[in-house]
Amino acid sequence: MMNKANVLKVCDALESGKYEQGTHALCADGEYCCLGVACDVSGLGDWGDDDTYLEYRINLPPVVMEWLGFDDNCGPAVCGCPSSASANDKGELFPAIAAGWRKLVAKEQRQS
Repeated sequence: MMNKANVLKVCDALESGKYEQGTHALCADGEYCCLGVACDVSGLGDWGDDDTYLEYRINLPPVVMEWLGFDDNCGPAVCGCPSSASANDKGELFPAIAAGWRKLVAKEQRQS
């Protein structure tokens, strides 16, 4: 089950304009994928000098997955893609990914 409050914090960050969007890595050269933003917002670890988060470069570390309540280390399916990471890497912008996550949170709330 998704952690509504934590997912919505990340959605707010994705929509804030604070993060420059990148692809194919949590963070590289100051650009983040949506999962990298989630890592940064979580505050559960530190970024390494090699742009890894808790030694992860591409997928969510287990502790961040748990913090968000995600079942998959690539994030949930959004924007017609099988995962959040694939949506990000195919060029979906952060606000669209955030909107997808907000819909999933709302759907889960209706079902519970």
